[in-house]
Amino acid sequence: MKRITQFLQYLSYLYHSKDEHSIHSPFLYDLYTNIIKDIKPYYIFSNIESVRSRLLLRSDYISVTDFGTGGFSKRKISDIAAKSLKKPKSAELLFRLVNHFNPQNILEIGTSLGITTSYLASVKSTNQIHTLEGCPETVKIAKRTFETLQLTNVKLHEGEFDQTLDDVLKSL
Repeated sequence: MKRITQFLQYLSYLYHSKDEHSIHSPFLYDLYTNIIKDIKPYYIFSNIESVRSRLLLRSDYISVTDFGTGGFSKRKISDIAAKSLKKPKSAELLFRLVNHFNPQNILEIGTSLGITTSYLASVKSTNQIHTLEGCPETVKIAKRTFETLQLTNVKLHEGEFDQTLDDVLKSL
């Protein structure tokens, strides 16, 4: 919790600062220069992005269950991939943060098609990723994403968040 607070304070400070030279905290300076400003690609990025590219080319439809609104809709997989997935730059930042802080357990709420989860899980195979998804159709696609990338450290919990979250938190 302390790290989350520090990170939020950092984001606030970064918003008001001009560049890395105006950062006085050694922790924040290190975070900014070695993680946020770092743009070197890791080998796994291209593998994950090739899966994203295949999802963007898919023209088939799935029935999406939205438990927040209680509705169902048919959505094209390429539209979900284009509009709902985290952009590569943001997903790469999450990868670098996990790589730097090396948490043993990560909880993600909302798996979608599994691309961001793949970034989180690809850092280290000993990190355990718990990801929650309510829609059965997107769960199927996410599972295929994990299989394609050979990610064995992902535990996908299917069901409504208010039913699955408590169990996952208790297990952690």
